[in-house]
Amino acid sequence: MRVLLDTSDIINVVERSGPISFDRFEAFLRANGALLVLTFTTVLEFVRPVLDHGDFLRLRPPLQSLERLPLAYLSDAHIPMQELKSACEAFLAGAECCAVDPYVRRWEETAQFLGQSCCRMLVDFRIDEAIYMIWRSNPEALRGPVKETEHLRAIVAKDRQIPRIIRINAAHNFSNALRKYLRRSDLYGFTFPTNRVDEIAKWIYSDPRRCPGLRLHYDLYHQMLADVYDEPKDGDIPDHSLAGCLPYVDAITLDRRLAHHVRAVCKRLESAGPARPRYGRIYCGLRALFEEVEEQPTDFDRHESPE
Repeated sequence: MRVLLDTSDIINVVERSGPISFDRFEAFLRANGALLVLTFTTVLEFVRPVLDHGDFLRLRPPLQSLERLPLAYLSDAHIPMQELKSACEAFLAGAECCAVDPYVRRWEETAQFLGQSCCRMLVDFRIDEAIYMIWRSNPEALRGPVKETEHLRAIVAKDRQIPRIIRINAAHNFSNALRKYLRRSDLYGFTFPTNRVDEIAKWIYSDPRRCPGLRLHYDLYHQMLADVYDEPKDGDIPDHSLAGCLPYVDAITLDRRLAHHVRAVCKRLESAGPARPRYGRIYCGLRALFEEVEEQPTDFDRHESPE
């Protein structure tokens, strides 16, 4: 079982011992043969306070405690392009998409830049050591995507001005989204004919099992765009990145607002194609996940998400 916690739950467990103590959470993971999934995004959010107080030594103990847990590392930033590469190759070959594996061996390999990790040759390289190297060489990288929130608000406001009949046609707009992704395709070692983007967009969109993380991320944006009373929050960009990991984990914790939107999208996608896509279960916080697994052992291969 692979469990992806949002950063607030990680902070509560590691630094505040609530609502579940660290020792109890560790015992829970080991008793259930579970792994805590860490991404580039969640760890950077966890360590961001170092930019305010400048005392890295205060971060070392909680980071080292975190690394005591049974862990898996997921490269969340690269999921859309990994999936799109698989889809483009399959489409051109007249075949079906092959599943991608976004997991890597070590946390620094989840970094949101491509190429060889500068730390890969180091043996037993700890997360706190990787964070320290980033902090010393490029501290602004620790801010992650939060600085882009104002840009997101501007995009949402602009998109909401588009006539509703056009804005809600997500299937039609999907080809435009793919064109933006494909501008970076050479960085991932593939190309795709620009005159066939509309064809592959229609093919991918017809079955949500194709590019499941990209599709979930795309539909989540349109879901939230349609809710005109829901203004973008500071944590939306990293939270959306977590939501795109849902096809690759068994359970995820999200705040109540985002969980509501993600569940709505998953429900719609589960009835959109010839077969149901596979998503992890969604929980509004760690306590909800913990209590369900402890009190009613759950088959985490099921597709349904608890309400």
